[in-house]
Amino acid sequence: MTRLLLALVIVVALAILPYQAIDSDSVAMLERIRGDLADARGRLASVESQNARLRTEIEMLRRDPRAVEEFARRDLGMVRPGEVLIKVDSRRSGGSR
Repeated sequence: MTRLLLALVIVVALAILPYQAIDSDSVAMLERIRGDLADARGRLASVESQNARLRTEIEMLRRDPRAVEEFARRDLGMVRPGEVLIKVDSRRSGGSR
């Protein structure tokens, strides 16, 4: 009887071990997938925010000539006739090298 019980315990243990191994791998994989999903959601939120900002900027450029001028000055470095553009390299600190 004891041998039969021991054999039964061994058989049950051997039957359960593969499922437990698969289950622990599945849990690790699920955690990686959840992490990837959270990263993707964060990137999506960032892109959606950027899209909203750009849509607002496009609408301003369509409606307001001053916005067009500001964009041309800020992003394209354009100046009016007679103006002089001076660029300051903010990476360099004053003083000797």
